[in-house]
Amino acid sequence: MSGISDFRENPAFQAGLSQILDLTDVTEFERDFAKIMSLQATQVEALTGADAPAYFIFIAPNELTQAMANSALKSWREIDAVVPLVLNSLQDACDVLGLDISELADVPQKVT
Repeated sequence: MSGISDFRENPAFQAGLSQILDLTDVTEFERDFAKIMSLQATQVEALTGADAPAYFIFIAPNELTQAMANSALKSWREIDAVVPLVLNSLQDACDVLGLDISELADVPQKVT
């Protein structure tokens, strides 16, 4: 939740920016679907309101992180303003977004 708040308070924030959520380092997660849906609802405001859909990309390289991403993915299915994806690597996300991975150097890499 703090990461979403920080994102929305950033001076460069604008609605509709694509987001990458790297789950690579996740070793466990609480399967509280109500909390997951609540978190996703908070993100809707940040992702909607632009002329084109925003990508919300989960980096999920293993079974655990894919299960986590797929739990969250359910809440995005009915929202046309968001294109949710589950990918295996940051490089895959950059390929989808048409970015060179070096362009992410100034982006915060960890949210705790």
